[in-house]
Amino acid sequence: MPICFVILFPLVLVRKISTFAKFHVFGDAMIFITLTVIVIFTISSVNTNGWLDSNPSIPWFNKKLWPDSIGFAIYAFEGIGVILPV
Repeated sequence: MPICFVILFPLVLVRKISTFAKFHVFGDAMIFITLTVIVIFTISSVNTNGWLDSNPSIPWFNKKLWPDSIGFAIYAFEGIGVILPV
């Protein structure tokens, strides 16, 4: 708690949110770079290994742990998209 207080308290004292505009642009750039890297590595993997359709060890649907995907989706679409640029 004290460490969080020390880090976050100065941010509360900022009156104009436009001060953080450069950090918002930086966050957007990082999201774009991350997506670009993921797409490049995916294309590289598919070109090297194929789609791996015939691999029975990779299930199409995990019947045991599927509720985890709900939490991941909420975090990915609400958490990253809303919190990171702020």
